[in-house]
Amino acid sequence: MWFPNSTKSFDSRARAVFLINGCNSTDNTLTPLPSISPQNILPPFNVTIDLTEEGCDSTNGDDDSPPNAVKVENMNCLALLSSSSAGWSDAAPRAHFDPTSLTYELTVNSDLSLNVLATFEYSNPFANDKQSMVVRLSVLKQFMSENRELQLVSTAFEDLMEKGEWKDISTDVTFTENAEEIVQAVMQNKTCGQTAGLASSKAESIDVKLGPVARRGRIKLSFTCREMYHYDAMSVSSDPTDVGQNQVVPLGVFLPWTKLGDAAGNIEITLIVKTPAGSGVLCPTQSHDTYLHLKQQALMKNTALIVVDKLNPDGAFLRTWHCLPPTQCCILLWLEMPVLADDYVDVAAELDKLSTVPITKLGIYSPTPEDAALLKVSMPGAPTPNAQLLRIKVKLPEIGRLPSTKVRSIVNLNFSDASGSTGRRVPNSLPGGVLAKDSLKTVRDCFNLFGERRFLKRLSSIPALLHANVLRKEDIWTDVTYAFDHGPVDTFSLTFLVGDLVDQVFVDNIVAAAQITHNADNQSSNLMKTGLLDTDKHGVLQNVMSKTVGCSVMNYLKRLRMIQSNGGTDFKRTAMKAVDHFNSLQSSIEKLLLDPTIVPLVTSFVDFDTDGGHNGSLFGCFEAVDEMVAKYKVCNGVVYGFGDWLNQDCASKLARRIGSVPALLALHIPEPGQEGLNVLFRRGFSAWLDSLRSIPMKVTISAGSVAYSHGSRGTRHLNAIEVIAARGTKCLRRPMFSSPDVSDVHSTKAVVECLCGGDEVVFLVASRIHDPNTLSTCMTLDIGEDQTSNVELKTFVQQEPLVGCSLAHEWLGVLSTRLPPKTKEVGDLSFNSTVAIPRLLAKMEDDVAFSFNLVSPSGATSYLGRSNTNLDRAPINAAHEPSDPSENLNIRTKSVQYDTWHSFGAPQVLCSSQPLTSQAYTNRSPAIAAFSCRAPTLKAAYLPLGVRSSSRHEAKRQCEGLDASSTVVVESKVKFASPSKILIGSDFLRTHISKQVGDVGATIHFSCNMLTNNVQVLQFSCNCCSQSIPKDARRFHCMFCEDYDECVSCAGSHTRSHPLHVLVDRGDVPVLHTQSNGVLLNQLLGPAAGRVDILPTNSNQSQPLDHALEVCEQRVCFLLASMLQWWPIVNDTYTNGNCPTELDAEISSQIRLVLSMSHESLERIASMCSLAITIVDSLGRIIHQSNSVA
Repeated sequence: MWFPNSTKSFDSRARAVFLINGCNSTDNTLTPLPSISPQNILPPFNVTIDLTEEGCDSTNGDDDSPPNAVKVENMNCLALLSSSSAGWSDAAPRAHFDPTSLTYELTVNSDLSLNVLATFEYSNPFANDKQSMVVRLSVLKQFMSENRELQLVSTAFEDLMEKGEWKDISTDVTFTENAEEIVQAVMQNKTCGQTAGLASSKAESIDVKLGPVARRGRIKLSFTCREMYHYDAMSVSSDPTDVGQNQVVPLGVFLPWTKLGDAAGNIEITLIVKTPAGSGVLCPTQSHDTYLHLKQQALMKNTALIVVDKLNPDGAFLRTWHCLPPTQCCILLWLEMPVLADDYVDVAAELDKLSTVPITKLGIYSPTPEDAALLKVSMPGAPTPNAQLLRIKVKLPEIGRLPSTKVRSIVNLNFSDASGSTGRRVPNSLPGGVLAKDSLKTVRDCFNLFGERRFLKRLSSIPALLHANVLRKEDIWTDVTYAFDHGPVDTFSLTFLVGDLVDQVFVDNIVAAAQITHNADNQSSNLMKTGLLDTDKHGVLQNVMSKTVGCSVMNYLKRLRMIQSNGGTDFKRTAMKAVDHFNSLQSSIEKLLLDPTIVPLVTSFVDFDTDGGHNGSLFGCFEAVDEMVAKYKVCNGVVYGFGDWLNQDCASKLARRIGSVPALLALHIPEPGQEGLNVLFRRGFSAWLDSLRSIPMKVTISAGSVAYSHGSRGTRHLNAIEVIAARGTKCLRRPMFSSPDVSDVHSTKAVVECLCGGDEVVFLVASRIHDPNTLSTCMTLDIGEDQTSNVELKTFVQQEPLVGCSLAHEWLGVLSTRLPPKTKEVGDLSFNSTVAIPRLLAKMEDDVAFSFNLVSPSGATSYLGRSNTNLDRAPINAAHEPSDPSENLNIRTKSVQYDTWHSFGAPQVLCSSQPLTSQAYTNRSPAIAAFSCRAPTLKAAYLPLGVRSSSRHEAKRQCEGLDASSTVVVESKVKFASPSKILIGSDFLRTHISKQVGDVGATIHFSCNMLTNNVQVLQFSCNCCSQSIPKDARRFHCMFCEDYDECVSCAGSHTRSHPLHVLVDRGDVPVLHTQSNGVLLNQLLGPAAGRVDILPTNSNQSQPLDHALEVCEQRVCFLLASMLQWWPIVNDTYTNGNCPTELDAEISSQIRLVLSMSHESLERIASMCSLAITIVDSLGRIIHQSNSVA
């Protein structure tokens, strides 16, 4: 049913979409996503339908994207936006200091939670000078997707020792104010021989500090996301036997990146992803257009999309790249994971289960002895000063029987999508290849037939349910259908006593009569009068029509068959219609009560058939569905979705609101006789049986009281357990605490409502009875007598599935919640307001945070680690402390331009026009909230990327024209058609090829000239007065800036604002040099007038490392490494795909040889520069040639 011309058109070329082999961890080869015709992907019907002739077209809400596609704003996106700064004992601090390597280790768990371990490793560039280093790191908090925050769990530090081993710096939790004072003292102490680390959680960022470090240091941050975004998978098979078996989890990891020519690119990055057993990825071949659809969306248009085509046999993916990608890059793992809770069961076994004695299971999770000792919290009162935090899981009985005093009202709500798209025709399942249009039937016909068979299957089970005592003759049965398009179309219902269908023969006759009249246009009574039926069929119809219930059933089927397609699709209005119809339906039910004084117990089941999605805004849509679920006390339900316009996201969310069954979605509607149809019926019937035993319940939980002696006050009593909160793990509705039960003068009991039979609830309690086994003998759980009777309680103790930090984080998430006034629910938690008061929760939060050594989510505590390193490390005073890197992560207005390395790792999206605040952060679109800062942006149109300060003027003059000596003759090492030799220089790059490659070329030319000291082609200018510095004049160069020079007239201006920086005399003309006042005096009073801090070139003093040359070398290294690691992306991004898909073998070997040379080799710099200039000029010539041909 999904055809090439039934979706919106998009570029079929897979630009910037690449495949990477997930099974070979050492192969970084990227291959373009091949172009494959959709007809070869989705068997078996290659039928093209012109939808305009069908009179329908997709509207807002209908998802005309390929099967299993996703909107980019819903994706789980990991983009750890970070910024670092560093300081040294002698050298001037740097406001921007990049790590040497990054490692992201992601663990996807079977419960759809995500654990992330991010390791930042830093190298000290002044280690050979025996300088100590301190590093500050700031990581912006982010949401993985809508309302799914990535939360900090733990922090660890490591320091590299002299023998090459890493020493762990264990951390302890302390109050933030104390930690900051201790770390500062370690940094400035000359004799302690320690390294310290500090990590704290702030409103918008996580701030970390580590030092003093001698050679290398590591910062390890562990995060968790409780639940990732997911949706139910759509089966694309012609016989959808795999329907409902998988859920789709789109996971995109945005790698840090920078453009070619930027010195920040030489960062090794490793990505490790682990998935549960049985997981896989969407096949890029079968889901070709699904990947292209994602690539076409706004955030991905300027992103190189790398698709993992398969996972290792153990479900893992591992890759290491030796440099950053040269453009915004996303590693996509479109995971398919098996559904945990499978409702596919044997019907006979279900009926036997319903006839057994109901049992309530109460399991107390027993933590490990180590965790139990840490989960003790202070509680008011005696006999002991603390209580044990425990989780108690309750599985309510799957009751199928009621007391004799109760009557059940079984309501089956059938919502049928009658929008215009259901009028589209689909091929019949007939052999023979291509089918003509007149052999097709409509989606609406399939829906009507599907609903009719489902209805008859349930009617035929009534005698068996009566025999099993699940139903009684006094019970009332109701089926109601709501046909809808953009509004309610038709509403009709059927109500009767269950006792009317006690005879199995009569029920079988109803099913037979439905089959007889299925293809008849006339009423059953008219069909009998015509004499067209044989004697047997006539007898069947006569038997059915002789009873009122039989006539009602046949009339109901007639209305069902008459539903026609028309209009749009509105889930909200049909849900509101059902709510408005409730009182009328209730009146018809009450008329059948044998005893008018009895209030029937309503249990409802929902069937929702659709081929599209809610048209228009979703505002209030799901709230209306929730209201309908609460009104009818819906116990379960199933969403059936078919076709290419089906909105999987909407259907999945709807399914989770009406029941526990995943949405059953298929591209093709199965035909009678296919196994896929049997799977759909059995899954739906099993869920319907669940609703029969899901009786609304009110639960009272307690463990009695504990007595203690209180001196003159005598014996006192306290609750044995205090129920703090409840979380429904398998509940359709949120559990709600009501007023406590105070029937016992010595204790109060927690009362929970809005539960149904079969629900699973986890209670979070503080128990004054510490031993779980002793507590299990005291536990009581009462189910109200007005709901059920004869329920057995089975208590037991089982091992706590959460261990260590995971268990502590679960508790901290509860205890750190601050409830707004008159609020009892936050997220998926319901709080017991009689216990969960703010002061008590805060007290417990501190106890757990300190016991487990975890930072509290509220930010009141921080990680502090110290270790003896036994190394002689110089102290770092306050003047050499690095600046706060979090300032680089602030959201700024669109008018502000960013320095090229201000937003390390940020995807290139529009930034906000307001400062980053908690309110603005949480209200922003989830996908954009993760990418708050925009990617590097040039400050001026003509500037080469990564060049600033005095290099701006140098680069501008290079672009405007150079003498003949600046041009070189090169021959391309990249293979292309019609090779030739031409003169190439930076001016040519600027005027004849794209600006993007021109920027890189000019930057590389400038860097190579600096590295080879080719000053004849470099024109310097003063950063203060912007005047040119003649080649024979004095030039004062800063050794700590990336590119800063002053002329003789302005000499000393820089050191007045940067007293720790050192200027070196690069000229030969003598000038009067005076001694410095000293750093401290300059800081207090400023440099004396007429005095400059300049170190002559021929000075005997040790000159610091020239940071400008270091940056130039890093730019060239990054260019060469990018050719090896990211050539397909470089080709697509910078040359528009005009180069061969594989890099020439000769130039690849040359790059590997150059990069493997020793850093002390004199030949290395010259070889690097020669090869780099050859590459950029060759790329420029290829582009120029392709433009000329075009």
